[in-house]
Amino acid sequence: MNDDIVVVIPAYNPDEKFVKFAKELFESGYNKILVLNDGSREDTYQFFREAIKVSKCKVVSHKRNRGQGRAFKTALSYYLNNYQEDTIGVVECDCDGQHTVRDVDKCAELLRRNQDCFILGERQFDDKSIPLRSRFGNKMTALVFKLFCRLDIDDTQTGLKGIPKRYVSRFIDIEGERFEYASSVLIATKKNKIPIVKFPIETIYINDNETSHFRPVKDSIIIYGLIIRSLFKR
Repeated sequence: MNDDIVVVIPAYNPDEKFVKFAKELFESGYNKILVLNDGSREDTYQFFREAIKVSKCKVVSHKRNRGQGRAFKTALSYYLNNYQEDTIGVVECDCDGQHTVRDVDKCAELLRRNQDCFILGERQFDDKSIPLRSRFGNKMTALVFKLFCRLDIDDTQTGLKGIPKRYVSRFIDIEGERFEYASSVLIATKKNKIPIVKFPIETIYINDNETSHFRPVKDSIIIYGLIIRSLFKR
């Protein structure tokens, strides 16, 4: 059993891959699964209902779409109010089939061994089967982080993370409401001198990553703007 971990999954217009993943998590002993419905369409509600049936997950909802960053902040606040006394922290995952339960297990175990560290699952972007926009975008952002933030991270937009409960509150009141939130979290670890433990995870893209809500140009500009602003706040 993995009673000491809360798995947090933000979900926006999910499909059957989300239900399958939630079921696999529950069958692997994760009985504290917190799903944040970020203003999904009504025609996707069936997948939330199915996930509740197969995983007994708790679903917290935004009435309208507010972005991945805000979804994580809402979920982390819910964690502090409902779960922190009986757990060591959270493992954050995506809902679109990009993570395996095997990698979630690795993240959870690293969190148990390193309760003063931020855990980061890194995809590998040298595989030519990965969509070009994903390879280019991730490598470019990693280079920007290395040059300007002195953070050597290969996958700055990974959705698989482990956060000890002692740090959860620090990641609620930081900048970023959408995809730029992931970058804001990394900058916060640097600012607060939180050690980062990285580990490789499987790189899974389904149908050329067509379900991704990431906007390559617009979201990248927002991310780079956030990095530049962080330089002037030092």
